[in-house]
Amino acid sequence: MPFTMLGVFGGRYPVPDFAWRDHMKIRTVIAMGLLLAMLGCSKVTLENYSKISVGMSYDEVTQLIGPPDECDDVMGVRNCLWGDEKRSIKVSFVGSKVLLFSSSNLK
Repeated sequence: MPFTMLGVFGGRYPVPDFAWRDHMKIRTVIAMGLLLAMLGCSKVTLENYSKISVGMSYDEVTQLIGPPDECDDVMGVRNCLWGDEKRSIKVSFVGSKVLLFSSSNLK
């Protein structure tokens, strides 16, 4: 049995190969479940995009769709991006208020 497990008092105990495989299966299922939960919780949706309007504050937008993934400030305009190359929401703020906003590949 190639794998061992560290015991409570420091001793090493052999782990049968089938137990190791079962342990890895459980960890894989848990990891996949967490990944799916994170992907399913995205607030970058068409429904939330339709709630954005000109004049909304930065705080109202972040309350609606969460913190931006990226922002840059150029000459008093703050451009923020939510999402990634697959789907995204872009919002431009002037004086902490929405001036322009657009989306890409929202369904």
